[in-house]
Amino acid sequence: MFHSTLLFLLRVLGRTAITLSLIAPVLAEAQSIHKAVKNIVLVHGAFADGTSWSKVIPILEADGYHVVAVQNPLP
Repeated sequence: MFHSTLLFLLRVLGRTAITLSLIAPVLAEAQSIHKAVKNIVLVHGAFADGTSWSKVIPILEADGYHVVAVQNPLP
């Protein structure tokens, strides 16, 4: 009984190690992309303008982002 339980745990650990070795490069790339992105473009909705983002922009800039609120004129 102990022997079969030990074999089962070793198989589970082996599969977990293989899964982690496959996922680790993907996670590392995702983290490097996240660190590289520092620009945010905010677009207002209908019947508004870029000043509607005036309270959000300082919060994002304090976190280190470069923020632009576009002025999209209505026709």
